[in-house]
Amino acid sequence: MKYVILTYSMAGLSGAPSYVSNKVKWLKERGVETIVIDHFGGLNPDRGIVIENLFPYSDNRMLELFFPPSYYSNRQKSMILTRICNIIGSADDYVIESNSMRVALWGELLAEKLHAKHLVLCLSEHMSIQSKEEFLFWDYKLNRRELFTIKPQTIQNMFKGYRAISDDEAQNAFFAASMGIMPEDVPMPELDDLTEAKYKILSFGRYKPYFDNMVKGVVEFSEKHSEDSVNFLIMGDVALPPQTEKLLESARNLYVKFIPSKRPVPKAVFDYSDVVIATAGCANLSYKTGAKTISMDVNTCLPLGVMGYTTIDSVYSSNKEQPHYDVCNLLEDVLVHRLFDGEQRMIKKGSGKGFDFQWGLINNDRKYWPSVKNIKLDRGLRYILETIVLRLGWVRLFAKR
Repeated sequence: MKYVILTYSMAGLSGAPSYVSNKVKWLKERGVETIVIDHFGGLNPDRGIVIENLFPYSDNRMLELFFPPSYYSNRQKSMILTRICNIIGSADDYVIESNSMRVALWGELLAEKLHAKHLVLCLSEHMSIQSKEEFLFWDYKLNRRELFTIKPQTIQNMFKGYRAISDDEAQNAFFAASMGIMPEDVPMPELDDLTEAKYKILSFGRYKPYFDNMVKGVVEFSEKHSEDSVNFLIMGDVALPPQTEKLLESARNLYVKFIPSKRPVPKAVFDYSDVVIATAGCANLSYKTGAKTISMDVNTCLPLGVMGYTTIDSVYSSNKEQPHYDVCNLLEDVLVHRLFDGEQRMIKKGSGKGFDFQWGLINNDRKYWPSVKNIKLDRGLRYILETIVLRLGWVRLFAKR
């Protein structure tokens, strides 16, 4: 058997490459030959693979997979699938795992070509169905127990506007995407030259839409305490918009230091920081170190609360009467009023639906949605222009967009 993972990114140290690396390790320990292919390397060729476990797949990066099959001519589709098959090589049996809505469309075509089992294990917190054609495909995959998401609410949001997903259905479609990362006691020279500060705040994780609200809150907190020094560490793959950088520079008592992603993650940065601001897997990891962790909602871009004290959530709220928090006030409560100096309460662990659960999904029931080639993700003029460009073979025009 060969296990083929089609993912959106092997680059950097964010959740997707970390999950894929951990999955590859798990499969190889069980003697399963594994191939990984992504499209993100084509879109951002300057962002390379940094996780050693993924180095063997550095040539398997296909920008073409960013666009749905419907955007290409039949001849181009056949050539792309042939190229993938050449990367994969021969085997007596295949399993295809897709990690995003986009790449899953190719995963279904590839699975049909190879008569493989095709599982979609979506790693994104944000997903939405754009058309009836898409809905029919995803409803088919869900009903066949071939579609899973990293949070129960994710699949409910995904189907919103097309059909209601019950809590039981959402729970059945949930799997735990283990990144297999824990901080380690390794040197961190970036901390050595920091001047002493009264308050030390860490942003942990790659850039996400909540960053604007986070920066506004940190700056507001700094200005409220203008007589005190504040160190703000931003650790991860982050490029801030110009207006956000300008806002950071406006606080005279705020020292900002950008630190690139690191593997292994140094425990020292959590020991140094008084509070961490993060979301999803980064928030969970921060919480596990014992750090005071403000988790951010990926939908509202506002704080969910302080993990282990006012919230048990790291991605969305599970509380229908979720209080309205803002970053500045929570920083005030954590750093000044010291409201959360007591012992954290335990946050319940995931469902246990990890790699063993995923392996148990593989069976000989192998059927495929016949209309994947008709699914579009864009509409109107954009779709027409993208289709013209791609059918002319100018896919590299999109590489820097």
